[in-house]
Amino acid sequence: MSIRKKVTLLFVVSLVLMGVIAVWAERSSLQKGLMLQKERYLKEARGLFSLLSLADERRLRSRLQELGFKRLSSDELLEEGDTVLVRPHSFGEMRIVRKGRRLYLYLRYLDRTLLVYDTSQESGIQERYITYALVGLDILLLVFFYLLVLRIFAPLRTIASKMSRFASGELGIRAGLDTDDEIGEVARSFDTMAGRLQRALKSREELLRDVGHELRTPIARGKFLMASLPDFQAKEELASVFADLERLSKEILGMHLLESEESLHTERFSVQTLIADALNLLYVAESDLVIEAEDFEIEGDRHYLAVALKNLLDNALKYRKRGSVVKLEASEGSIDLYSEGEPIESDATRRAKNREGHGFGLIIVEKILSLHGFTLAYAYETPYNRFSIRFIRSPLP
Repeated sequence: MSIRKKVTLLFVVSLVLMGVIAVWAERSSLQKGLMLQKERYLKEARGLFSLLSLADERRLRSRLQELGFKRLSSDELLEEGDTVLVRPHSFGEMRIVRKGRRLYLYLRYLDRTLLVYDTSQESGIQERYITYALVGLDILLLVFFYLLVLRIFAPLRTIASKMSRFASGELGIRAGLDTDDEIGEVARSFDTMAGRLQRALKSREELLRDVGHELRTPIARGKFLMASLPDFQAKEELASVFADLERLSKEILGMHLLESEESLHTERFSVQTLIADALNLLYVAESDLVIEAEDFEIEGDRHYLAVALKNLLDNALKYRKRGSVVKLEASEGSIDLYSEGEPIESDATRRAKNREGHGFGLIIVEKILSLHGFTLAYAYETPYNRFSIRFIRSPLP
């Protein structure tokens, strides 16, 4: 769930909870106020009945003033209001009427009537209005803070989007934010990192390209001079050395193209086709290699996978025990190469020493397989070194 959705969910929950609490508090306060007011009317009704029966208007007005009751004369109130309580009297009745949030007391004695309103209710109504205003202000502040938080986190969406574009290959993309907060610091750190990484990748590509081109010139000159030499026993070996150097320079030039899964041209083909392509890239005598292959299909870049298998075969053939045969077994989901010889050192040590050609060739193999989601496994099974390509896809990095 995105940060925006989380903040929105928190805002909605807070708003609903605040509304529920406000409604419950208002209803509770209203019911309590009406109950207290009804009890007061019941308490004072007996005395007012006595004054009404005596027909002493002066004393009645004085008592109403003491109680804070206001005398009304509107008969419409009795018709429009809801009767809350009715109590009959020997010569009349008492009635409490509710209209809106106010309670009124109605007394009738014979032909004399009295309708009063307790003005102290106004203070309670004003307090409720103030409560409503405060709740409304609180809601407005909550909305304001919600919008403020969204605005604060909005740059994160921009940074995340540009990071995604950078990861997909747009190395020139930058966050371009210059705010004086932690988000601005993150954006500036990303821009610095992206710039350094772009320069490093560019330098590496230029280095690989320059190295490859620089190698071609001496290789071409060496091959030309070798052709002019008379035949001798070492000429064939020398030609093989130059062929290896030429192949290595081509692989160096192709390394910078292997940057992402998008650089692969995926298709479906059989494992026998893959083995045939690898053998076409590598000269090997039939007596030096034994192949046992069960046919199955592979999905990937045919050219690069052939290069990977060729590098493994070349590695196994060059550094096998003299006079031994390399065995290639292909079964559902894997290709295994068995080469008799001494155990190979760990990857880290081997690459650090770059010993016996096990370094650069295997780096290319691992990179090609990693881009496909395939894996390269090594084990020593006395007296064989076994390299295995597993075509079961693993999550891509």
